[in-house]
Amino acid sequence: LMNKLIFLDTETTGHDDEQAKPEVIELAYSTLYYPSMALTEPFQARFKPHTAITYGAMAVHHIIPSDLVNCPSSKEAKLPADTSMLIGHNIDYDWEALGSPDGVRRICTLAISRALFPELDGHSLGAMTYWFARDKAKARELLRGAHSASVDVSIAYELFANLLEYPKVKLNKNFTTIDQIWLWAEECRIPIVWSFGKNKGQPVRGTDRGYLNWCLRQPDMDPYVKKACARELAR
Repeated sequence: LMNKLIFLDTETTGHDDEQAKPEVIELAYSTLYYPSMALTEPFQARFKPHTAITYGAMAVHHIIPSDLVNCPSSKEAKLPADTSMLIGHNIDYDWEALGSPDGVRRICTLAISRALFPELDGHSLGAMTYWFARDKAKARELLRGAHSASVDVSIAYELFANLLEYPKVKLNKNFTTIDQIWLWAEECRIPIVWSFGKNKGQPVRGTDRGYLNWCLRQPDMDPYVKKACARELAR
């Protein structure tokens, strides 16, 4: 159980405000066993939301309301009962869409990608797939099917495998358990470059102390940004 995690992806209604939080309309997951890297066949199901799908979301996943007429309620979209560790690209979004279940740790391949390759101009699942791909035409065919949740699960799995095999990681890390990978992934979440605000694109190191303290006072600030600020202030 300690070396088992759930690769997960969702497609949602796309809402993200106080009146209408994102609802899961498609859920897919597979179980990965480490270190064998064996992946089970994906589970996939669709669900009927209680709010409308935004057109922006529809343009991404191409799921339209008539596809969901006979599906169970989105309230039934849940993780397997014994889930303790999730992995995916921007996995926090999926976790939150599923109600932010307690006691579930998360490994984010987006955060790992940003930490390992800050020089890249994009870190989306598609961008990282192209970056690792020796055969760009094959990658294109794979990505044309993306934004089906089960396809995104398999693409995220390939990305995770590539990240673990990347020479800089393989040479400097000696992972034997999922817990060790999770700790590394948590460290990757702490930004070294600002992704917002007046310092966007600039390193956190050397940032004005007044701005760092301002970030720490913000109640809604990303907790990992706060960790980066606290570290810099402690130098």
